[in-house]
Amino acid sequence: SSGINAEYGDEILVHINPVYENAAYIKGDYKALFGLQSITDLHSKECETNHSYTFTENCVNWNVTRLYNITADPFEMHDLSKTHTDVLEELKEKILDYFDELEPLQCTLPDIESAFPTEIMHYFLPFDFAGGIIPDWATYAHDPPSFH
Repeated sequence: SSGINAEYGDEILVHINPVYENAAYIKGDYKALFGLQSITDLHSKECETNHSYTFTENCVNWNVTRLYNITADPFEMHDLSKTHTDVLEELKEKILDYFDELEPLQCTLPDIESAFPTEIMHYFLPFDFAGGIIPDWATYAHDPPSFH
């Protein structure tokens, strides 16, 4: 037994970010962090235009870990990752379970046509319409608008 005290629904995938190679998961009293989390540590990483980031075991830096009992230590001052390896491994497995369900992540695209679903990307992707605003039609359109 891992020692995680959790009720049904008392867990959440906080995030998985293949660009920054990090992830976080909370279950019961525990919060696990994998990879660098601080924005100051990640300032040099950027989402590459037209690059597809797939969710595989290699998309997270599992070598950088932190684990906190957020009930007993709400300010996350005491890292338990070295002493509670079973809990850390269980929460890592929870994150890995999500990978089969996730579509690849793709960043802002250079043209409108690239934002529409393809055989690889089955959903609408963000397109930077002069400052990151996605117009209402982008969510519902079946064909790209004509700009003649």
